[in-house]
Amino acid sequence: MTILGIDPSLRVTGLVIAEEGKEKFSFKIKYLEEINTNKIKSLPTKLNFLFSSLEKIIKKFKPSVLIIEKIYSHYRHPTTIASLAQVKGIILLLAARKNLNLVEFSSTEVKKAITSYGCASKDQVRKMVAYLSKLEKPLKSEHISDALALILTYLYHKKNDF
Repeated sequence: MTILGIDPSLRVTGLVIAEEGKEKFSFKIKYLEEINTNKIKSLPTKLNFLFSSLEKIIKKFKPSVLIIEKIYSHYRHPTTIASLAQVKGIILLLAARKNLNLVEFSSTEVKKAITSYGCASKDQVRKMVAYLSKLEKPLKSEHISDALALILTYLYHKKNDF
């Protein structure tokens, strides 16, 4: 089974494609990427770029599962949740159009699955993602690391039958 993990953001979206292995909790990373929209000025153009970029990746790798983080934003940052909701909306649209099984996890669920501690720091999660993925060092991109953490969380829950 091919799995797509996406760490959504309006500026930099991280994504990982992994192929699930035959043994429980085994996988092979097929593709890692950041989709960067920092240089694009208009919101509609950014969203269109994200949509078309993700659509090409889905067409190429044909994942059957798409894993995304549930939206959370602090009440002090209402514009953050608005932009994340727009990005997530196009991702959900793609999942529906491509008939992908959609799985969502909260950041706390990811932290608990990866580190056994729901309040773990980003750095702790990155280090454990590298360890669990048998990488020599943490990924340079926190966005790609977060996308891979979503895949690891999915495999963890699948191993433990959700």
